[in-house]
Amino acid sequence: MLNATVSSQASQIASQAATIAQQAVYIDKLITTVNTMQNTCCIAVPPPPPFGRVGIFTPQTAYSPAIGGAVADPSGQYIYIGSETASSASGQGLIFKVSTTSMTVQSTITLNPGENSFKTAILGPSGTSVIFAGGSGSSQQNVVKITLNPFGRDKVASLLPTETFIQGSARDPAGNFGYFSSWANGIIVKVDLVNMVRVGAVQMQMPEENVPQTVAIDPSGTFLYAIIQSNPVRIVKINLSSFTRVGYITLNYPENGLGGPALSAANHPTGSYLYVATSNTSGTNFALGAIVRVRLSDFVRLDSIALNGTLNSPHAVVIRTDNLKLYFSANAVSGVTFANKIVKVDLATFSLESVIDLNGGEQNTGQCFVMTPSGDSLFLATTNYPGKIVKIATP
Repeated sequence: MLNATVSSQASQIASQAATIAQQAVYIDKLITTVNTMQNTCCIAVPPPPPFGRVGIFTPQTAYSPAIGGAVADPSGQYIYIGSETASSASGQGLIFKVSTTSMTVQSTITLNPGENSFKTAILGPSGTSVIFAGGSGSSQQNVVKITLNPFGRDKVASLLPTETFIQGSARDPAGNFGYFSSWANGIIVKVDLVNMVRVGAVQMQMPEENVPQTVAIDPSGTFLYAIIQSNPVRIVKINLSSFTRVGYITLNYPENGLGGPALSAANHPTGSYLYVATSNTSGTNFALGAIVRVRLSDFVRLDSIALNGTLNSPHAVVIRTDNLKLYFSANAVSGVTFANKIVKVDLATFSLESVIDLNGGEQNTGQCFVMTPSGDSLFLATTNYPGKIVKIATP
């Protein structure tokens, strides 16, 4: 009886040992397969491109439109670009849908008569639409909503006759309201982006604040900051819940917006700072410029990065939020020759990190200067006719 029990147990042990051996062989093969896959993946995935110019293309040439206003969709697969000039004598603007990878126009919308000369663009509610705003000078200014799927014109909000020369825009974090700066009459206009209706406006203090060049909203959606083109620059703080002007600060002389094409501003993703590009015109030092840092907790000018003769007239700023790098466009002027540059700033140390040169004739005014949501690509429009789009790798 004892011998039979021992024999049975031995048989079970032998069977278990055989099973374990089979499992060991399977695990060994699995490890080999995983290592092979990892090696294959590592070989197949190229490193990100260095900071630099990737390419250039012309969206449309038939009517030689300059480019005015651009925004990326949430996926980063497409950017949407508005024409600054009318596509025909009837004054119909164009909206281009452009692939960010192939840099080709996928589709084009021709808008209604009078809907043209866009200067600025923002993403619409829920990321399902894009909003373009502008108009020809002192003529009727329109805020046009374009749906992304299907790609087409949806609704338009017409502004008041006094709300002319729309230049800058920002939306609240929820995406329900857009705010637009009237460059000529010192007005910030509020538009309901869901229903596309004008719902109110804040009048700036005149005449000191008659030229609000651009606007920025803190990440919490509590305050809007209007950047006034003056000498020196004035920054006006607006409470969005009450939609009232609550104060202002003045930057240092000669931090102004008089010598460059446009002022620009961007918020730190934590809401700690506001960064403003200024032109610093003073005597013979034309438009040398600076990147000024404003601390928002107590609303004071904190410090700045002063530029030199090879980096002047900064006029667009964007921030890559995941690695805290700020990019801006600047011109280096020599006589009548403009050489556009893109500059990278490390926000952790608040210092210049690197500079790249664009090709001759690739100047940018800041009206089209948009980064994809991933932060790996930046697109800017040139000021020449026909307008061209330059792609920059921003690792």
